[in-house]
Amino acid sequence: MARHPKVFVTLTAPSFGRVHRSVPLRRCQRTVDRCRHGVSQGCSVVHEPEDPLVGTPLCARCFDYESAVLWNAQVTRLWNRSAQELLRELGVRTEKQRDEVEASVRLSYLKVAEFQRRGLVHLHAILRLDGRGGGTPPPPPCFDAAVLADAATAVARGVTWRGVGGTRLCWGRQFDVTVVSEDSPGRVASYLAKYSTKTTGDSSELARRFTSLEAVRRAKLPSHERAFVECAWRMSRRPELKHLRLDRHAHSFGYRGQLLTKSRGYSTTFGALRQVRAEFMDQGSGGDPTTSSFHYDGRGYDHARAERLARVLAEMRAEERRDRRAARLEAEASR
Repeated sequence: MARHPKVFVTLTAPSFGRVHRSVPLRRCQRTVDRCRHGVSQGCSVVHEPEDPLVGTPLCARCFDYESAVLWNAQVTRLWNRSAQELLRELGVRTEKQRDEVEASVRLSYLKVAEFQRRGLVHLHAILRLDGRGGGTPPPPPCFDAAVLADAATAVARGVTWRGVGGTRLCWGRQFDVTVVSEDSPGRVASYLAKYSTKTTGDSSELARRFTSLEAVRRAKLPSHERAFVECAWRMSRRPELKHLRLDRHAHSFGYRGQLLTKSRGYSTTFGALRQVRAEFMDQGSGGDPTTSSFHYDGRGYDHARAERLARVLAEMRAEERRDRRAARLEAEASR
């Protein structure tokens, strides 16, 4: 793939309110203005990257949590729109029609989603142009890395997509497009791997889905993260937003996509990798299937007393959940 043009792209989210920033040797926010709630929009502190204030809003009432949640929930649609627009921009720069571009090249990518400290998703992706035909040939010479980088820059600056309720989605003003040279794929892959391990926050409370608003309120979360989760949960009750299923994705601040995705043609499939691994293990197994194939057999307890105790505790927990649900329904009915 050395002759295939490749660029590394970082796409950011727009601003939904002023937040504390960590800028080396610079004050956080240089302004003397105050917001409509009377809160200063300036901060003279030079924050360290690990400072828990980094990413939190200067005024929580000014931060547009609803728009931020909707942006997270629909960012994958914006990405799809961007991929379509990239082909059009390639046609503009090579003076070809859209169908000619699609007949000549195929866009392949590997994409990683990163959660910023402010709760918004950033996307980091390697974009590669392949030719059409058998195997994965390089594209025609007119589709070089410079053309791809120029087209990606235009998309990052200008693409928009109209989402739910007429909301207008676009990328943030800060973005980066870098041509990937033949000697840098390893560094880029290492960079992507670092972000593939990130979650919405450091708290284990966000490692799983919430099952109720009460569970959200019991969770030990910083105020900014709690505001995101509660906002997503409340918005999920709106009829026009039901299809977004924001309650199922409240723990990821509304983001509904995968952290790591790739196009089908970017590299080999996971199924093919599993098959190669199985064949390799089979060669060294000597015909013993237990060393080349494993399956889940089940789980249980070594002692009958432990099993009885676990059953009692499970019944108590189920009864407690039923009582909480009945109390919640009774409280809602009395309002």
